[in-house]
Amino acid sequence: MSTEEERLFGENIVSVNKLMERLLCASNLIPILVILGRAFGIFVVDYDFCLILLGLTVVLSVTEVLLNRNECCQYVSMYFGLIGSIILINWVASTGKILIFISYGFFPIMASLYYRKDLTNCITVISYISMVVSLWVRRDFSFTLNPYTMELYSPDVWFFIHVGGFTIEYIFTWLIAITVTSRASRTLKNLVEISDERSRLLDVLRTKNRELKATQDQIIAFIAECLGSHDMFTGLHVRHTSRYAELIARQIRDMGFYAEELSDDFIDNFKTAAYLHDIGKIHIPEGILNKPGRFSELEFEVMRTHPYEGKRLCEALPKIGDGKFNSIAVDAAYYHHEKWDGSGYPQGLSGEEIPLTGRILAAADVLDALLSRRLYKEAMSVDDAMEMFRNSRGTHFEPCIADAVIACRDEIEEIDREFKVREAQEESEQIEWWREYHARFNPYESENF
Repeated sequence: MSTEEERLFGENIVSVNKLMERLLCASNLIPILVILGRAFGIFVVDYDFCLILLGLTVVLSVTEVLLNRNECCQYVSMYFGLIGSIILINWVASTGKILIFISYGFFPIMASLYYRKDLTNCITVISYISMVVSLWVRRDFSFTLNPYTMELYSPDVWFFIHVGGFTIEYIFTWLIAITVTSRASRTLKNLVEISDERSRLLDVLRTKNRELKATQDQIIAFIAECLGSHDMFTGLHVRHTSRYAELIARQIRDMGFYAEELSDDFIDNFKTAAYLHDIGKIHIPEGILNKPGRFSELEFEVMRTHPYEGKRLCEALPKIGDGKFNSIAVDAAYYHHEKWDGSGYPQGLSGEEIPLTGRILAAADVLDALLSRRLYKEAMSVDDAMEMFRNSRGTHFEPCIADAVIACRDEIEEIDREFKVREAQEESEQIEWWREYHARFNPYESENF
């Protein structure tokens, strides 16, 4: 039996056990009704018998309830409910106090609801044997009139007459029960096969979706790497910024801010979109982008156009999935130089006018700029960077975002160390290349480098 079959059959057992539990609880009313009938002269049954019957039904029902509350006892509950009820019914029948007829055939039908052939056959045999025993016990105080001779049958004849009749009824009852069991079992197995196939197809679809998402991420990372061939540091910078953006976003959520907005799906898209936040630099002239010294006022104005250019490029990006990624990418490219106090660019927005994506990415962008070496400066220490964020809390950065960066100090130091160890050679090679480039084509600037 497959795992799915075991699960479905197990759920069915629990469901039918609850039905049996309700029936046994309801059986507590029978002795009470008999007592009331005895009081009004409807039944001729002594009170002692009624009290014993009530005690037995209470014990059965309470035990069934307790077994059903334990997940490990469902199979025990299944057999206990059926066999216990069989014993109770046949004990009542054997006393002759209450006549039992149709109840003999109830249990094979009840067993068929579990959809197990072995259980149906087992319960049918147990129920039949119990019925025969109860009839044998009753034979001495039961009688039947012979309609032809008008004489009473002997106890043995009475017994065989009733056993024969009930046996025929039992055969039909068993045929009905086993047919119901077989058909229901086949139906359930067919459902399992359909469910297994559906699960397999869903697994294939999930795998394909993961592969597609991974491919999209790789393409976007490749675009960022292409930008790195135009700007010496941007290739490394976007990798770092993506990592820091994810870390800061999760810390903000853990601190209780923007928990609804910062879902796992949002952060996953945000982490990938961070690769594109500087994509607009591809339209900045190389001589400005890689200038070793400080920008002139005109050069700085040209540099300030890269958020607009990035927004325009991201808006041209084909729609990915439901489009949420595209929206995040546009905000990341356009707003990551805005400041909380309104002194940033390109729009000079302030506070929550700046999309959350831009506010978080501004922190990740500055964090990597502080910790990374540039043509015109050396890398800042992590502690100095944390001090800068403390001083910029409420001005450059939203207070909770600055606090989140500071709270991640140890993780940031570890990530920064990892980047520097892994990328030291790559960075050195690029710097040497740019030294030679500027010495050949721009010797004046190379002297300042």
